[in-house]
Amino acid sequence: MPVTIKCFGEGVRLWLCETSTEIWSDWQSIREDNELEWEELFFNLSFLKKYGYTHWSDMAVRKEIKVFLCNDTNKIEIKQNRKVLERMRSRDLNLTETLFPLYQTEDVQIEFSKSSNGALFILYQLEIGTFAKFELPDHFDINQLNFQVINPFGILDQKGLMQLQYKTKILKSTGDDTLVRSSRVLFIGSR
Repeated sequence: MPVTIKCFGEGVRLWLCETSTEIWSDWQSIREDNELEWEELFFNLSFLKKYGYTHWSDMAVRKEIKVFLCNDTNKIEIKQNRKVLERMRSRDLNLTETLFPLYQTEDVQIEFSKSSNGALFILYQLEIGTFAKFELPDHFDINQLNFQVINPFGILDQKGLMQLQYKTKILKSTGDDTLVRSSRVLFIGSR
């Protein structure tokens, strides 16, 4: 029977996006003339369609990044069929008070370099629900599971689980079921 790992709670889904300087200037003018927030433009599919984008993820220069927040309310559950093997709070990945770490973790980073071709910005959504689900082989050993954690940065005020690695393989999420609570824009820079 396969083993499943589910992450329940809050997380952030983000896209590192880029557009030409000309389009960015046009968007700034539209925003200022109509006294709009960036979110009202970037998360408006009708507006994006006028510029050849069917979705905001079309502007992404890399695949979406998901970060499951390490806090007191988020939970991670490891089950084999109906049997619970492990249940923990996501904050347990960040414990520094113990003599030995409870789980194997590794710090990772996201690079957000300045754009050389135009405007660079991050579009992100705060979500809640079943944020990720992973499936593992029958012969599961929790000591072979590596939680890859990202430190707080611009849009995150706490650590977050970015991905899971089992032995030497990065695990791909087989699904999620979340509700978007809010959408935001963070401008990084332009040339």
